[in-house]
Amino acid sequence: MHASLESLRRLFPSRKEIVAGIDVGSYHVRAAVAEKAPDRNTPILLGRALAPSRGLRHGYIINKTAATKAVRQALETAQEQANERASQAFVGVGGVGLDEFRATGEAIVSRADQIISAADLAAAQEHALEKLKPSLQNYAILHAFPISYTIDGKQMPVPSIEGMRGNRIAVDFLFIASIEKHLSDLIEAVQLAGVDVAGVYSSPIAAAYAMLSREQRHIGAALANIGAHTLSLVVFEKDTPISLKVFPVGSSDITNDIALALQIEPREAELLKIKKIAADDAVRERVQEISQTRVREMFQLIDQHLQSINRSRLLPGGIVITGGGSATSQVQDIARSVLALPARIGLDSSGRSASVAVRDASWAVAYGVIVLGMQESAGIAPVGINPTPSLLRSVWDWLRGYLP
Repeated sequence: MHASLESLRRLFPSRKEIVAGIDVGSYHVRAAVAEKAPDRNTPILLGRALAPSRGLRHGYIINKTAATKAVRQALETAQEQANERASQAFVGVGGVGLDEFRATGEAIVSRADQIISAADLAAAQEHALEKLKPSLQNYAILHAFPISYTIDGKQMPVPSIEGMRGNRIAVDFLFIASIEKHLSDLIEAVQLAGVDVAGVYSSPIAAAYAMLSREQRHIGAALANIGAHTLSLVVFEKDTPISLKVFPVGSSDITNDIALALQIEPREAELLKIKKIAADDAVRERVQEISQTRVREMFQLIDQHLQSINRSRLLPGGIVITGGGSATSQVQDIARSVLALPARIGLDSSGRSASVAVRDASWAVAYGVIVLGMQESAGIAPVGINPTPSLLRSVWDWLRGYLP
C-alpha cells in the first residue's frame, strides 16, 4: 500500500530557511523575518517589528543588557507576526564608527602559465591591507571591494581579471571597516537576544544593494540614509561601491532645531515633526521650514563629498533616499534642487515601491542585510561583500574572544 501524500509530508517535513535581518538604530531596533524562496531572487518577508532603542547613545552601545532587551523585543515580535522562528540573523552595522580606507595592492602572478588566479587577487588584497595596517588599528574590515585592475602596467576596464594572463597585477581596493569595539558589542547584543549571527554588513552597503537596481549601480547612483544621528552616503559605479561616507548629522538635529526655534521640549518637537500632535497652520509652516532648511544642509554636505570624488552632478542613476528622515516633506525636491540629480524615496531593487517590499524606506537596512545574507549563503553575493577567507577568519576569531 502506498503511503498517502499527507503521511509522507509528516515523515519528511519541508525545511524552510527562515532568517532575520536586524538594524540597531539610535531611536529604534528594527527586525525583519523572511523566508528564502528557491524560485525567487528576493526573500519573502513574513514579519517585521520595531522596538524603542535602549542602551545606545549616538549609535554606540553603552548598556549591553538594555540593548539586548530591545533587540529581543523587536525580534520576538517579528517572529510572532511571521509565525516562524529565525534560525540565524544578519546584522547591519552603521554609525560614525564606519569608515572607508583605500590602498593599492600588488602581486606577482603565481602560475607558470601566467593565468591570474583567485589566489593572486587575494595576495594583492593582503598587500593592500599591509599598507593600511597603522590606519586600521582598532578597526575590523567588513568589505573589500576591488575598484580597478592593472596588468603589467596596463589598466584593464573589466569587472574582474581572474582568468586573464600577465606577470604582475595591481588592484585598487576600497575597504569598509567598523570600529572593533562597536562591532563586538553589537554582535554580542544580538547573540544574547537568542539568535545566532550569521553575517554582518555595513548598513549603507546593505541598504544600497536592496534599494538600487543593478542598472542604477552600473551607470552610477547614490543612496543616502538619513538616520537619527547620522547621514550615510554610498556611491556606486560599474556595479561596485566607489565611496562611503558617514556624516554626524541626522533627523534628531531637525528635532533639536524645532525645539530651539519654538522654545519647546525636544519630545514635543519630535511629535510636531512627525505630525503626531495638532498644531495651527502657522506652526506647521514654521516646522516645515525648519525641517527643510536642515535637510537642505544635509544634501549640501552630500554634494561637497560628491565634488571631492569628482562625481557631483555625474550620477545618471540619481540618488535614492532612505531612513526615517526620508519622510521629511519635499525631501525629493530638495535633493533634486541641491544635487541636480534625479531623486526619489527608496524602492526595492526589483523596482517595486518600498511600501510593497519593506513598507517604508526606514526598513531598507533590515531588508538589505537579509538580501545580502541569502545571496552570500547561495554563493552569489557581489564581489567584495566579504573580504578574503583568511581575513574573515581572523575577524571572527577576534570576535569570539568577546562573545559568551
